Amino acid sequence: AIIITPDEAQASKLCKDLNAFGCDAQLYPAGDITLRPDNVKSREYEHKRLSVLGNLVDGKIRAVVCSVEAALQYTIPPEELIAKRITLNVDDEIKQDELIEMLINAGYTRSAQVDGSGQFSVRGGIIDIFSPDCENPYRIEFWGDNIDCLSTFEVDSQRRIDSTRTVTITPTNEICCSPVRLIELLEDFMKNARGKGTNKVKESIKLDLEKLEGGINLPNIDRYLPLIYPYPATIFDYIEQPLVFITESFSVKETANACLKIFHEDLKAYLEDGIICNGLDKYMMEFSELLGLYEDLGAVYLDNMTRGSFDTPVKSLITFNAKQFSPWSGSLSVLIDDIGPVYGKKGNAVFVVAGTAKSAR
Repeated sequence: AIIITPDEAQASKLCKDLNAFGCDAQLYPAGDITLRPDNVKSREYEHKRLSVLGNLVDGKIRAVVCSVEAALQYTIPPEELIAKRITLNVDDEIKQDELIEMLINAGYTRSAQVDGSGQFSVRGGIIDIFSPDCENPYRIEFWGDNIDCLSTFEVDSQRRIDSTRTVTITPTNEICCSPVRLIELLEDFMKNARGKGTNKVKESIKLDLEKLEGGINLPNIDRYLPLIYPYPATIFDYIEQPLVFITESFSVKETANACLKIFHEDLKAYLEDGIICNGLDKYMMEFSELLGLYEDLGAVYLDNMTRGSFDTPVKSLITFNAKQFSPWSGSLSVLIDDIGPVYGKKGNAVFVVAGTAKSAR
């Protein structure tokens, strides 16, 4: 299921509530879209998003909770994520240089020592890798061209924790592209780009091409998402025919329109500055596209107050009545007085849900 809320704070609270009720749910945060080529962004939220996408591919979670902004944002298509994942087993035959190239193509950064997600290091016959969906990094020890040992280790002490027979390395960037392929895409775009603002954009692309041809990875390739993924994906592409729930649909609509308005204003500034142009300007769905998914997937609206009209046609309205009880602060007699009239009626059942095992007892 995919559950959409107006903002991240509500999504986080709802996700915690679902897990408290035994549903395996994860929060899918909104990403930080940075289009200026000289801006370097934090990868923290991007790594959290990739972790959720990886768990969806593996079928490890039943529900994803996200803000409407996160639902609108494009991400790596599922087939690309699967293709860029690296599975290693003990006794596998693979050359170190080949693995290093695969890691670079998956967005990993080489460092002297692994101390954060998205990094890898090489020391002799040992390669350390910190995958974004793992609590601890992996250590791959080679014997010639064969993997001799796989284990996790602690970042601070660099000491081994556990050995394992197999590991799966997830891409560390949502926008993954090998330098060679990216050069091809940029050169093709330079040849075919026409229209307003393209001359300025071509000048900045030339600078990026010089970096790539000099062996320098671009610090930020977000603006090339439309080139790298001509058919980008959203969270909806990671679950086949998902159940879709919209909480407080009017607030979701207001937030989506406000978010898109700000983003469109930013795009206008980027266009004037020669950062984007036609063909290099699509990074999020429009709200109308989201409404199309609502209708196709039969979205369920969860609203506290009945609306006069909904964003898509509805088949039926179901009302759930809720009664607010006074805080009983552990006093069983107060609780019994409150719920007595309810459970005393024939055919009624009452479930009392406590926050902790201690309060339940």
